[in-house]
Amino acid sequence: SLIIMADLNARKRFKTTALSNLLNYPLFFVIICVVNHVGRLTIAVTLSVFLLSSAVRWLWLKSNQFIQTDMQEVFCNVNIEMGIQQTLNYLLFRADQIVLAVMGLKTQSIEGVAMYVFMAKFPELVSGVVVIAGVVLFPRTYIKYPFDPPVLFVQLKKHAFILSGYIASAAIAIIIYINLWNGQIIPFSLALPFLIHAICILLVNNITYSTLRQGYLQRLLQNLSFSVLIGFLISVVVHYDFSVRLLSWIVPIQLMIFITLTFVLNWGRSRELYV
Repeated sequence: SLIIMADLNARKRFKTTALSNLLNYPLFFVIICVVNHVGRLTIAVTLSVFLLSSAVRWLWLKSNQFIQTDMQEVFCNVNIEMGIQQTLNYLLFRADQIVLAVMGLKTQSIEGVAMYVFMAKFPELVSGVVVIAGVVLFPRTYIKYPFDPPVLFVQLKKHAFILSGYIASAAIAIIIYINLWNGQIIPFSLALPFLIHAICILLVNNITYSTLRQGYLQRLLQNLSFSVLIGFLISVVVHYDFSVRLLSWIVPIQLMIFITLTFVLNWGRSRELYV
């Protein structure tokens, strides 16, 4: 699926790949919700549903795969930094779940872990929506550098409605999501970091798009590296003195540091990323 998506994106068939993002996690959660209400939800059923949703996405992409016999061969030399950026970006958004996976069985008996895993999926759902919306939104709202204070102010004012609407939607969505939890009431102190995480997703993805579009890859890598480093230091503390609440703040702190660095530090020199 990922290979076909990359190929379709290269051919600017963004709508097809955007729709495919709805056919994995979002479809998975919808089916799980239905199964949970009409029957008995087991681990085997859950895994089977995830396999089904993944297969549906692959079939959709396969049916829309671009096949052309007279294609012109193009050589694109992309440096290794682009691969590093993808790795750091993954750590930026998934560091907490990696820590949880590394700790494994040690956390099974700790209260609140199941609740945490449930809440950790909320930002993933939001991310799926943002990726789809970003195809249309980011080319029109990307952050232009160098910063011109008057222009930047006008730009922020112009898109304040979009941001405020997004924040309100995220707040409403997390309230609905929390009510789907079948167990002890999820405390506000645990829900807050995931709400902040969800809010930051739009800003971070826009920043990433903006820096790559204008060729500021070095600054993007530096900001990502520093943010992930701070998250790693927190992860070490969590590993030796496990706390669900501290774990929940790893990603939000990383994202907020990344956003702050973007607007505080000079972006450096721009250069062509694809040659």
